[in-house]
This record gives sequence, structure tokens and C-alpha cells, in this order.
Amino acid sequence: MKAKSVDPTPIQVKILRDFALTYEGETVLSGYSRNNKAIYLMQYLLTHRGKGISRDTLMEVLYGQEDTENPGNALKLIVHRLRKLLLSYKLPDQEYVFFRNGKYGWSGDVPCEVDAEIFEATLREAEKPGLEAAERIALYRKAVDLYKGEFLPFLAGEDWVAPLAVHYQDLCLGAVQKAFRLLAENGAIKAMLDMTGHAASVFPYNEEVQILRIQSLYRTKHPKEAMAAYEATVEMLYREFGVSPSEELLAVYKEMTNELQDAAVSLSEIKDSIREESGDNGAYYCNFQNFADTYRLVVRSLE
Repeated sequence: MKAKSVDPTPIQVKILRDFALTYEGETVLSGYSRNNKAIYLMQYLLTHRGKGISRDTLMEVLYGQEDTENPGNALKLIVHRLRKLLLSYKLPDQEYVFFRNGKYGWSGDVPCEVDAEIFEATLREAEKPGLEAAERIALYRKAVDLYKGEFLPFLAGEDWVAPLAVHYQDLCLGAVQKAFRLLAENGAIKAMLDMTGHAASVFPYNEEVQILRIQSLYRTKHPKEAMAAYEATVEMLYREFGVSPSEELLAVYKEMTNELQDAAVSLSEIKDSIREESGDNGAYYCNFQNFADTYRLVVRSLE
């Protein structure tokens, strides 16, 4: 290896939604493989960048319950393979993986910009006291945009990945809720719609995010889209989790339907709004709240 030199150009590291290394605008590594232990070790060391990791910890991470005859020697072989792998990429010739005082780690001499670290740093900046509302909103929105998806989702079953995935997800959800509240207070409904649209695509199965999306659509004068989003959310909850909508989601629905009813100014408009586009008879699908209302009406009629 050549003499170590610090290169001012940082390596861009993506660990949210997917995994990739980019240097000087060129992606040198993309994708993943749980069976490639050298890349798996790289992902672990990059995630814990700046820390020394003991041999025992790394052996447990790499091999766990696997029946490995000599995990210590196997670890040395994996580290050697990783060093050679990094040198094969179009990256500066540096010592990326160090071994000091019985611990391995990703060298601090290698400048890196890790998306998850930038995401957390942006949220810390947004939480600083004394910021104007516009500054705080901009930082929250930047953080939400930086969160492209789950932390290393292809390794979701790994013990060390799961808590970090939950950690980053909770941070992003908190940022969405805080930004939504600030945007609503400042009347920035268009920005509210854009942000919740991104959040809903990242968290398609999160009811709280879907509620914010529905509210954004309704407040920006998109009642049909808001109602369609509500019905899609109810269907998703039943299909994916087998549960009924929460009280919060039902409250949003009632708010929308009450306002729509108040806006109807004539009997003909009401008829037009409820008339089916198709005259077909047969099975009729409706969302949970409509079913509940119809059920209660029929019960009273029978009485």
C-alpha cells in the first residue's frame, strides 16, 4: 500500500433505502449481498464509523450461530479481503480499515459523507433554540427529504440493524409531525402537501403519516383526492394488518364529510354528488365508515 494521504474529496455513502459508495460523482459500489461477508463487514464498520469494534463483537456479527471452526482466523481473512476489495475500486489509496489495540474500525482519515449521519445532524440543527419558524421548517423538510427509506432494509432481520432502523424511522416520523404542525401554523399548505406526499411514499403503511397526507389534501382544496386517500388507507389497514381505522382517522373522515355536507347548497347538487357513475347492479363496495353508517341506519329501520 502507498503512503497514506488524506484526500479532500469525501466518499458519499448511502445506507438509507439501499447501499452505495460514490466517489467524485461515480458510483463505485452499489447493491448488497448478505453472503458477501467482506461487504457486510464494510456496512457494519461504516455504520459504526469512528468507533473501534472488538474482535469478539465482529465475530459475533459476522458468524453468529454459524459453525465456524476458527472464527478468529476467518475474521482476519475477511478483513484482508475487504482491504483488497476497497483497493480494487476507484478510490484513493488509503488505509480504510484499521486495527489498533485489539479493535477494528473504519479509519477516521478517510473523509466520508454518510446520508444517515447528515440526516441526524440536520435534525439536531432543527432542534436548536432560537431559530425562526421558517428556518426550522426548512431544516425539518431537508431531513425528511434525506430519509429515502429504511436503514439497510435488505438486512432487516439482523440483530444490529433492527434497532437502528427503528431509530431512524422514529426520527423521520417525528420530523414529519413537527414540520406539519409548523407549516399548518404558518399557512404553508402547499409545502405541507409536498412534504406529506414524500412521507406517505416512504411510510406507506404508517397510519399517522397517511392521516397527515389526507389532511394536507383536504386543506389544499383537493377533497376528492383526500377521500380517495382515506379509502385507500382504510383498505390498506384491513388488507395488511386486519384492523379497522383508528379513532383519529375516523375523526378526519367525519370532519371532511361534515364540511362537504355543509357545502351542499341544493337538493340537485346533493343528488349529483351521490349518484353512481355506473348503473350496474350487484355487489357494492364501501369503506368501513360508510358500512357502519349504513348498518346503523338499517338497524333503526328494522326497529
